[in-house]
Amino acid sequence: MISAGNVGILSLLIQFLLLLMVLYAVRLVSGGQSEKHCRTISLAVSLQLISVLIFMSSAMSSFPGSDLSSTSLSLLMWLHHLAGIAVFLLAIYIRLALSGKMTFLGDPYRWMKVTLAIWILTFVGGVLIYLELWQGAALA
Repeated sequence: MISAGNVGILSLLIQFLLLLMVLYAVRLVSGGQSEKHCRTISLAVSLQLISVLIFMSSAMSSFPGSDLSSTSLSLLMWLHHLAGIAVFLLAIYIRLALSGKMTFLGDPYRWMKVTLAIWILTFVGGVLIYLELWQGAALA
């Protein structure tokens, strides 16, 4: 049987690989391969959504007796969830704007950079949540 901790580790591994995929896509666009960049980012966002739906519902429903009354953990979880939602919404917005169905409000590259920064912070937040919930590392 797969424990919640193992599901958490597997999810973190997948999240790390997706983050590497996004960083590879950044390298593609800086090398002038924008079409390949767009396909890679679209795939990464799609896989990210599937990962969240598969792993987070089971992982969050069965984590071992953690104290969610901890203010820092609760705050981190809220920020992590809101930032994750922001990444998905920004990715959809960027995709629609690039396809001409919406107009960019400002510089498109700025939106992309902001989305990348939020994605990285969301990943770091997820690692911290994992460490607190499944490894018992105290958030100070």
